[in-house]
Amino acid sequence: MDSTHGPIVEAFRKGGWSVLSLAPLGGGAPDLLIQHPACDDLYLIEVEAGKGKLRKAQETFGQASTVKVLRSVDEAIAFMENPGA
Repeated sequence: MDSTHGPIVEAFRKGGWSVLSLAPLGGGAPDLLIQHPACDDLYLIEVEAGKGKLRKAQETFGQASTVKVLRSVDEAIAFMENPGA
């Protein structure tokens, strides 16, 4: 798990989002499955610290679905403000 994982999870929860950590699954699965309680939309989030790069398995998973990469709490907050962007 990247060093930003915990703070990003905390930011989503403080923002009222439901968060399920998928990080223990490995195998290229994204780190988080999130949902805001006011809507039915689910989002897959990959947490990377700094300039960390996606592994090959993560890239392959991302080709089959939409996975948003977040690197900081500020990026998580921006995502919460406009998740469709």
